[in-house]
Amino acid sequence: MRNMHIMTKMNSFPRTLEQASTFLEVTQAIVSAPTPIDLLRAFLQPIGDEQSSGCLLAVVDPAAGQHSDEAIQMMASFEPADSAMSIMAAGTWTRKGDVALMDSFLTNPSIVQYYDLSTAAARERLDPASLQWLDERGVGSVGVIGLRHPAGRSIGLAAICWQQPRPFSQDEYALYEHLAPMMARLTENFRDAEQRVRTLRLTEMLYQANRHLIGAKDYDQIVDAVFRGVSQSQAAAVSMLTVSSDDAGVPEWATVIATGGASANFGLQVGTRCDLANHPSAQSWINQPDGLVLVADTANDGRLDEASRKLLLENGIQSVVCVALLRPSAWNGALLVCWDQPHLFAPLDEQFYRALSGQIAAILENYQLRQAEQQVIQQLAATNSELEAFTYSVSHDLRAPLRAMDGFSKILIDKYRDQIPEEGRRYLERVRVNAQHMGSLIDDLLTLSRVGKRVMAMAQVDMTNIAYGAFYEAIIDQEAPPARLVLHPLPAAVGDPGLLSQVYVNMFSNAVKFTRGRPDPLIEVGADGEAQGLPVYFVRDNGIGFDMQYADKVFGVFQRLHDAKEYEGTGVGMAIVSRIINRHGGRIWVESAPEQGTTFYFTVGGGDAGSGG
Repeated sequence: MRNMHIMTKMNSFPRTLEQASTFLEVTQAIVSAPTPIDLLRAFLQPIGDEQSSGCLLAVVDPAAGQHSDEAIQMMASFEPADSAMSIMAAGTWTRKGDVALMDSFLTNPSIVQYYDLSTAAARERLDPASLQWLDERGVGSVGVIGLRHPAGRSIGLAAICWQQPRPFSQDEYALYEHLAPMMARLTENFRDAEQRVRTLRLTEMLYQANRHLIGAKDYDQIVDAVFRGVSQSQAAAVSMLTVSSDDAGVPEWATVIATGGASANFGLQVGTRCDLANHPSAQSWINQPDGLVLVADTANDGRLDEASRKLLLENGIQSVVCVALLRPSAWNGALLVCWDQPHLFAPLDEQFYRALSGQIAAILENYQLRQAEQQVIQQLAATNSELEAFTYSVSHDLRAPLRAMDGFSKILIDKYRDQIPEEGRRYLERVRVNAQHMGSLIDDLLTLSRVGKRVMAMAQVDMTNIAYGAFYEAIIDQEAPPARLVLHPLPAAVGDPGLLSQVYVNMFSNAVKFTRGRPDPLIEVGADGEAQGLPVYFVRDNGIGFDMQYADKVFGVFQRLHDAKEYEGTGVGMAIVSRIINRHGGRIWVESAPEQGTTFYFTVGGGDAGSGG
């Protein structure tokens, strides 16, 4: 009795009309099969019966596989309802190395193989793992037809199993050797078509997740966006964990910070903590460089330590994906996608979760930046609130005493002039001058504060008229014009007319002050070219000028470049100008040289750039 047949191709097939008829009939059924299960039934029809079970295994390209082994998909399977045999279900994915039987069959160069497991000779030809795999499924004999690409690589195999011995005839060997190349091409077509469909489905899942991730503003919304995507794969829950590490960077604690789906059913409520030191598998997953682990069957995955396996199973997690979220700049954590039953992963699933983890990491990075920005905004708001309180205090608490000091000093001088010695009157005059100077400082500080808080009334501004009016406002208290004005036509700008007028008033006051005493004091106003598409306005004088090494002090508060005894002022005027220009989204700078005059340049952006300045 033949225990195992490995026969070479019979070139004389078919030898009879009956064989030819069978060959044509099976060929027609194979090429017209609409699904993999129909293809399998048609292919195994000549040797199948009501007591047999069949399976079709397709090999996926190693580059797309999980880990280092080729991934294998069970494309189709059938077995009688009352069969004691149990083969892998259609849709199952596994690794070739995990099932030694598959490894043996797929690497065997023979096209057709038959094993009668009731004989010692056949059992000796199989490795122990393959025998165990077959015995566990109640298989008594098995016929295997290898499916190979014309280039020689394995496409997969078609196998038929019986509970009792059922050897192949020579005609059956010959038939399948002739049919196998055609079967291989069709199997590959079905496999590739299924891959394309799965790719489209995963792309849709990724699109749905990304579409909601883009608008996510916190951890809960990020998790919800991910769940919207992965729920199409029957995922039951998604949870996000933040991970704290020791000084050496080893993860110590994982804490749930957001959940989606039925997370509560898996013991994953917000605030749940896990000591990773007691769960080395989870600790290594979170800390590993590639950052992704897919566990198809928690109960049987050999990568899990017993403590981690127990923790997952006690909480009903039968399958899980762990996505490590490692961002060196801000935050470390992990994302868990959980199933309440074993979930079989295809190679494309790994690519999907890697792409998703990249998107989540980027969103988290942006979220962290937004959080940091929000903290800065809150700190600035608190600082501004304190400044407003100070401004109120200055306005109401300090000005009244200053007015009293100035007023009472004036009364003493006017009413008791004859009774006060000359030195005493001189002291009182100094009190008045300093009180008035302090009042001016307070007024300028209040103006500076109001510039930052004022709601801007944007409009098209005639800069020529604004400058002309501002010049005469600046010299209104002078008996005669203290300087000659040369005003060139200016391009219009978009801005707040009142604030832009204040810019010119302060600049003209500055120019008038520092041209005083010059032989022919001159102030020239115009526009000179563009900067970043905006007109560059300038105010130029032929005053005393200054050394450019001190240019950075010009726009600071209380910064003075000249002696206050010679040139009055508070040192706030140009700070006000700078803040107004900044609020308009523009830029201001200065050029000067001692005894060569000074030129201020500025642009007006036409938009409110905020109250900071």
